[in-house]
Amino acid sequence: MKPTLKAGLIAVIAAFSLAACKQEVKTGAASGASAAATSSASAAATVAGFENPAQQIGYAFGAQISQQLITPWKTQGVDIDAALVLENMKKVAAGGQPSVTPDEARKFMGELAQSMQGAASNTPPKLTAEQSKTLSVLMGAQMGNAAFGVKQNGLTFDLDSFTQAISDVVEGKTLKMTPEQMDMAIKQAEQAHAEAAANSPEAKANLEKGQAFLKENATKDGVKTTASGLQYKITKEGTGIQPKATDEVTVDYTGKLIDGTEFDSGKGISFPLNGVIPGWTEGLQLIKEGGEATLYIPAELAYGKQQAGEKILPNSTLVFDVKLVKVGK
Repeated sequence: MKPTLKAGLIAVIAAFSLAACKQEVKTGAASGASAAATSSASAAATVAGFENPAQQIGYAFGAQISQQLITPWKTQGVDIDAALVLENMKKVAAGGQPSVTPDEARKFMGELAQSMQGAASNTPPKLTAEQSKTLSVLMGAQMGNAAFGVKQNGLTFDLDSFTQAISDVVEGKTLKMTPEQMDMAIKQAEQAHAEAAANSPEAKANLEKGQAFLKENATKDGVKTTASGLQYKITKEGTGIQPKATDEVTVDYTGKLIDGTEFDSGKGISFPLNGVIPGWTEGLQLIKEGGEATLYIPAELAYGKQQAGEKILPNSTLVFDVKLVKVGK
């Protein structure tokens, strides 16, 4: 999807809330942030001007995020101050604060929203010189926050190359990598990161903890184990039909890790039963409409060696309290 002016504005708002108020790392906070995380040992195709994969990843990361945030404004004729962007990117990447206060940022946001109200969608925004500077600061802060998040996760990319890419985009220079090269670098980084996570000591420990939990859990009253290894306990018998894998279902649920940490919940959530993790597809078919159950899902029937969000680490065993509200649309 191509960046739009609206997407740029959303990113500016996110920049301040993430970078200036507190350093909070979110998955997918900026395009390419998680993908650009990799070690310099990752395999990558040779690209002229870059000595190692970490430089390629840094440049691709910087180019993609700045194209998302900056290019939509530049194409609308907004003047972006490269020096302010880079200065504030470096501040926030190092764990610092941008060069605007919360009040200044809120004032800018309000003024910008007011100036754009009622304007035609193709009408270029009219920013004062001071507003353009504030916008540049906040864009730099957003990109710095993405870099900070990568570093906080213990992952490596070359900050100088990241900075060079941002500078090239702001100044309208020809990029040193083609879109295909950048996509390849990001893809290789994703693969390297996933492989490292899947083979880490933490992933092995998660698998062992999950297996021990399920072994003990299987001996508890009311808990049944299927041939696949799924465990379940009916906590309230339903009176309706049992769904098939091809049915759409509506559920209330709470998802937890084996230590009790809640990672997700929802009420009245509808979805095709064959479109979720295998443990859910199998487990929901064991419950009658109106019934409730606890599903104990081994890692291989959940997300396996993949990490899903911030809390579900590789090889995590998951526990769901589920109510089957409805079968069918």
